[in-house]
Amino acid sequence: MTQYSDKIDLNLFRTFAAVYKHDSISRAAEELNVTPASVSQSIKKLSNELNTSLFMRRGRGITPTLQAHHLIARIKPLLHEFDVITNDCLFDTSQSSRRKIVVQAPEPIIFEHIKRTELANQDQSRFRLEWLDILYSNSDSYETLKFKYADAIIDIFQLAEPNICNDLLFEDEVVVIAAKDHPRVGSSISAEQFAEESHIILNYQFGESSLFEMLYNSQPPKRRILSTQTSLTSMLSLTSESEALCLCTKRFAQQQASRLPIKILPFPGHVEPVKFWLIYPVQNRDTQAIKWLRSTLLGWIRQQIESQPT
Repeated sequence: MTQYSDKIDLNLFRTFAAVYKHDSISRAAEELNVTPASVSQSIKKLSNELNTSLFMRRGRGITPTLQAHHLIARIKPLLHEFDVITNDCLFDTSQSSRRKIVVQAPEPIIFEHIKRTELANQDQSRFRLEWLDILYSNSDSYETLKFKYADAIIDIFQLAEPNICNDLLFEDEVVVIAAKDHPRVGSSISAEQFAEESHIILNYQFGESSLFEMLYNSQPPKRRILSTQTSLTSMLSLTSESEALCLCTKRFAQQQASRLPIKILPFPGHVEPVKFWLIYPVQNRDTQAIKWLRSTLLGWIRQQIESQPT
């Protein structure tokens, strides 16, 4: 059997991982700060070395082959570990390198912490934080962590895997949102009125169930849907301009109430609070990156809670 490992340039695998991540030669080139021609040559060279096709043409773009899927599953964790080791060593010796931490999170988390993130990224700390909207990627949470598309995830449901840590960050209550000048809704709303009004909902499904159904203990009331949105911001904005209602977490609603003509009402009945979990691979539990991330987020959340009126 021919041995290739002693003559393959290991940088070819990093180029391959970038192309696989973006499904694009040009976007991979931008990430790696090289020319598209260089990326194409590297992919061709790696394909020749491995004696297999890694990408196929699909329309104007490319798509990974089955062999590419198998390869990324093997090398992505290794590349990540190599980056972690390298960054740790560089920092320990020169105190000058900065480790980027990518966190996939829902919109309220990013919105709440984006200003603090800018300030944190401007200082001389060891780490730089980058947010990725949880609805941006088609990957599920486990795949996102397995293939290292993100270092950690903040989500409202735990990831039930033996090699995954789920740390509770905080919990928030679900509230009803209506336009400030809604003609039929005052400072409170009954369960009957909640069911009678039309609704704007968020496209956030868990299998066959919506987020609302997952949080409701008993059979949830049937809602008349006016519109389905992919963003909480657009959902609240449309609610402020219509007579429809929507559901939202209280903290995000309070932040938006200063910008939009909306009012926040208690939910008419019992619904479970929304819990936000910090999710990451158990093997990274004791790394400096995860320790910094967890400590930083908890500090920001504590500051936010203390600054809110009681």
